[in-house]
Amino acid sequence: MVVTAGPYDYGVGAARVMATPAIAGAAVDEAAVAPHVPHNDPVLRASMARWGTGAMITSWSVFALAVYIGFMYLDALDTQGAFRGGESTPTTLGTVLLTVGALAGALVWSWAYGRSRTASGAAAARLGVALGWLVSLAGLIASVLIFLNYNAPLPLHAYASSMDLFMLFHGWHLVIALVIGLIPLGRLFRGRIGGREYAIQIVGWWLWYTAVTAVVMMVLTLAVK
Repeated sequence: MVVTAGPYDYGVGAARVMATPAIAGAAVDEAAVAPHVPHNDPVLRASMARWGTGAMITSWSVFALAVYIGFMYLDALDTQGAFRGGESTPTTLGTVLLTVGALAGALVWSWAYGRSRTASGAAAARLGVALGWLVSLAGLIASVLIFLNYNAPLPLHAYASSMDLFMLFHGWHLVIALVIGLIPLGRLFRGRIGGREYAIQIVGWWLWYTAVTAVVMMVLTLAVK
C-alpha cells in the first residue's frame, strides 16, 4: 500500500487515501511492524535490580570512605590534643551492640534469601525476612538512643561533630534498609515473591554494606580516645 497524496499538503483537502500502486510491477517496500509487547523478562529485571543496587552501594561506599578518611586526617593533625576538645566518647557498649545488630541483620537476610530459593522454604523465608526487618528496626532505635544520650557540649568541636555524623549516617542506612525491606516482606506474606526473590538478596546486600560501615565506625570510635 502507498499514500497517493502529496507529502506537503497535510491539513488540505480530504483525508489521505491509501491505494495500490498505479503502475503494474512497481516495487513497494513493505515494512512488517511487530505489535508492541511490554518487555517483562524476569532474568533481565533481576539483573537490572542487582546492577542498580551495586551502583548505589558503590557510590555510598565512596562517600563513607571520604567521611572516615576525613576523620582520620583530623585525628592525625591533632598534635596538641585539641581534637577531642574535652568531648565524651559514645558509649562503648552501645556502639558494639549496634555493630553486632547490623551484622546479625545482614546474616538473617542472607539466610532468608537462601531459603526463598528452595521449594519448601517459603515459611522459613517469611520468618527470616520478618526477623531481619525487626533486627534492623532495633538497630535504628539503638542508633537514635545512642545519638540522644551522647550529650556532647555545645558548641560541637570536630570530634563530636564526627561522632554525630557517624551515628546519623548509620541510622540513615537503616532507614533505607527498612523502607526497601518492606517490598520483599509484603510480597512474602501475600505469597507473591515467586520470580522476585532477588528483592530479598539486594536488601541483604545493602545490610552487609551497612554492617561494614558499622564495623568501621566502631573501630574508629574505639581507636580514637
